Parts: sequence; structure tokens; C-alpha cells
Amino acid sequence: MNFVLMHQTIVARDAIGRDIVEMYNLLNRRHNCYLYGDYILDFRDARRLDRSDLDMLLGRPSTAIIYHHSNYWEEGEAFLERAVGPIIFKYHNITPPRCFAFDHGYWYACLRGREQTLRFFHKFPNAYWLTDSAFNLEELGLSVDGRSAVLPPFPSMTQGAEIQPDGPLLRRLIESQDLNLLFSGRFAPNKGHELMVRVVQEYAGRYGRNIRLYIVGKLEPACQPYYDRVQALIAGAGLQDHVLYLGTILDEELLAYYLGCDAYLCCSDHEGFCVPIVEAQYCHLPVVAKAKGAVPETLGPSELLFGESPSAYADALHRLRTDEVFRHQIIRTGYANYASRFTYPCIEAGFREAIHTTSQAEL
Repeated sequence: MNFVLMHQTIVARDAIGRDIVEMYNLLNRRHNCYLYGDYILDFRDARRLDRSDLDMLLGRPSTAIIYHHSNYWEEGEAFLERAVGPIIFKYHNITPPRCFAFDHGYWYACLRGREQTLRFFHKFPNAYWLTDSAFNLEELGLSVDGRSAVLPPFPSMTQGAEIQPDGPLLRRLIESQDLNLLFSGRFAPNKGHELMVRVVQEYAGRYGRNIRLYIVGKLEPACQPYYDRVQALIAGAGLQDHVLYLGTILDEELLAYYLGCDAYLCCSDHEGFCVPIVEAQYCHLPVVAKAKGAVPETLGPSELLFGESPSAYADALHRLRTDEVFRHQIIRTGYANYASRFTYPCIEAGFREAIHTTSQAEL
């Protein structure tokens, strides 16, 4: 059996790239496995296809396509139309266009991506859908009973084999007298940075200014107006020393923040899964989150979920800081959620079952 894993951009360090590389490694043990994308970075040992080789494989019934879908890709749709073998979509969600109303290019790309998702659903009625969360398909009103399964992304940091935390940074965080909070994710409007700032402001006003929020993530040029708006909010609240944007950092530094901070704060308005929540639970970091999108599904039962009120988040953070019994309870339930649903063996088993169901191939 041949397997072609496709995505417009395949980068080893991001969540989708990590998902692709783990699928590749598992499939490549017993089958011919290939990658195809417009841009492929940091996959030196993987077999890559050029256009002519891909066209040849698409014409074979023994070639299965695993199409990772997270953005509009016109060429990818054209390739799928020529495939005669099984098609498996791995749907990672596409952010609603309304989140990017300030930038027409981003808005239009998200709109076209979502329209393409609906088109895929109708154009390829025999395709099998793997989705990071049940929310992803339900949000679009798609019912694919019998030809879909929830399959979270393969873990990366939670495997814990290669990454060691930055020692001096971890020591500073552990010894700090501040309430240290972490958020990790790209700097985009759906991530809820403005609510996070208001949470820090509320906490500082009610419980003291010994609080710091560390924001990690990539800032794309199109999101600069949103970034400027958030920075103006921080300055207006006098929180320049309390809400710190770190940009993109090393994995060793990120792990130190996961291990050394006091809580993970997530105020996103839209998430199709939210990998950092799982990484936080693995690292025994309590999560305080907004009950929107796939976050409640990913976070699991008996966790700290709130709405729009900054005071509710501030109160929960204060209780985590002052009530050790409560803190350890949240840590235990969070780690149990990770251990029962998101370990590598759990996701590998789901992937094996999906591959066998769709192609009758064994891994």
C-alpha cells in the first residue's frame, strides 16, 4: 500500500507538522509512505514527491491519500479530484473569518478554507474524516456517522524523551514570589488576549500586583493591528511589567514555563483542539480556560471553565494560589484527562484503527 500525506505547508515544529511526521513514521514501517506539499521544511529523512511522481501514484487504487486540512489549498483540491484510491481527511479546523475582520486577506482565506471544507464533504462522499475534536465537524453542521472518527493530534512535548527544560529559567520561575501564568499560541484575535489582559488587571486590583502573564507565540505581519490594540490595552492598564509577550521561544524555554508557572490561562474564543492545554496537563500545570470552541472537550470534566467575566478567572487563579488541596485536585484531574485520552499509545491505537477501516492496511 502507498500512503501520501499532504498539506500545503509541512513544518516539523508546528502542531500539524508533528502530527504528520508521527503518521509518516508509523506508516513507513510497513508501507511506502510519501510527503507532498508546496513547502516542506525539516524532514530530511522523509520521502518527498515531485509533481510527476504524485500524479503517477494518484492513478493507482493502492494509493491512499491522507489530506491534512487546515487552510484553503486550490492545488490540493485538484490533486484529490484525480485520486482513485481511498481519501482520508484529517481536519484540524479553520478559524472563522469573523476573527480576522481587520484584514481582508486573512478574512478571505478563512472564508475560502471553510467553503472548501464543505465542498470536500459533498465532493468526496466516500472519504473518511479524522478530526482533532468532535467540535470541528459539529461546528460546520456536518454529520458523517460511519465515516468519521475523533483522532487528536499526536503528542510532541508530552513524549518527554528529547527536550530538557532551561534550568536557570525554571529555577527563576520556581523561586519567584509572583503568580506566574502562561499562554502559548499564535498572536491572533481568536486567542482572546484582550480578555487575558483584563483578567490580569482584575487580579492585580483585587489580590495584588504580584502577577505575571507570559505570552508565547508567533506574530504574523497581518495580525500587527491586533497586536497593537492589545499592547495599547496593556499600557492603558499600566500592566507593561505584568503582561509580557515573549514571541517565539526555544522548546527548552517553553518547557521551563510549563513546569515553572503556576497556571495556564486560555481565553480563546475559538479553538479546534488546543494542544497547549494537553501539554499543560501533562506538565501538572493547572488550566483556567474559557468555555468556547473545542476547549471544554479537550480540557475534560471537572476543570476550571468560565465565560466573559474577568473576575471569575481572577478568583479561580487566587484559589489555585492559596488553596493547596484545590490546586492538587485540579492537577490530578487534568493529568488523568491527559493519561486517559492523549498519550501516544492512545492516539496510535486510534490511528491504526482508522487506517485499517479505510484501507484494510495494517501498520
